Parts: sequence; C-alpha cells; structure tokens
Amino acid sequence: MAVTRMFQLGTFISVLEAGVLGLCTEAFSAAAVSCSYSTVDLVPLAVDAVTAKFRTGIVVTEIAQSLATCVNDEQS
Repeated sequence: MAVTRMFQLGTFISVLEAGVLGLCTEAFSAAAVSCSYSTVDLVPLAVDAVTAKFRTGIVVTEIAQSLATCVNDEQS
C-alpha cells in the first residue's frame, strides 16, 4: 500500500496541479501536494504523508481486529 501511495505522489509530481481532492488516506497525498510550491517542496511532505498513511493504517487495522474480536465474543 505504501508503494501505491508513493506512486500516486510520483504522479502528482509529474502533474502538480493546483486543485487536488483526496478521500480517506488520499487526503494525506492531497495535502502534501497542495502545500507544495515545487517538486523540491513536495519530497519531504510526501515522505511525511506516506508515514502518516502507514501509521493510520496500523491504527485502523488494530481497531478493526479489536472490534472483530468483540463481535465474535458476543456471538459465542
């Protein structure tokens, strides 16, 4: 998934348009691009965006597993 995000940011680097919209974790990519004035500005923001997406994914996975365990315990 991180490789996909890096590809998306690479695509943004080649296009670098002003209007960008992102949903869910795509908002991290959109924020990185919209806060960049040039490709040089985008690189450190892209690294931070990928890191934040990865950490968000870990938290979401942990919560999903916790909820699944609770539902399984209630059904037993």
